[in-house]
Amino acid sequence: MKRLSKNRLAFIASLNLQNPSNQKVVNIWIKYETAIQNSIKNNGKQYTLELYKSAYAFLRNILLQLPTQPLSFCKVDSKGIPKPLWPLRPLINEDRNSLRLALSIARSYEQIRLDIDYSCLENVTQGHTPEMEKSVEFISGKFKRFLTRFTRNRK
Repeated sequence: MKRLSKNRLAFIASLNLQNPSNQKVVNIWIKYETAIQNSIKNNGKQYTLELYKSAYAFLRNILLQLPTQPLSFCKVDSKGIPKPLWPLRPLINEDRNSLRLALSIARSYEQIRLDIDYSCLENVTQGHTPEMEKSVEFISGKFKRFLTRFTRNRK
């Protein structure tokens, strides 16, 4: 059985939840994070990140009563809530603290870390001339001398 971290349990305990019990919220959070992990395993990190990020934006707009667009290629229930947010349904129609908790749980997509693509940096470094390199070295030398005034090890 999956467990929540101590930070998340402390966050849940800090809220004064009126209707849902703490165990119910823990189960909702575990179910939501399990869905994220299953989506990563089946569809990859990039797709999962885009899906859950757009689902969070959808939930935020619904709660702020802003106009929303349905998520592309995603099932919805009879109330229009997309499938990634289905575990949060018990919290969405509750009091203010439950809505805040739903938004906090929906931000679990921030755990997903994508690898950095360094291939786009090659275009930035192309086209430099020797004159540009000399001027950058000249300016950086002056800047280093200027910064020595503010360091502790002055010579």
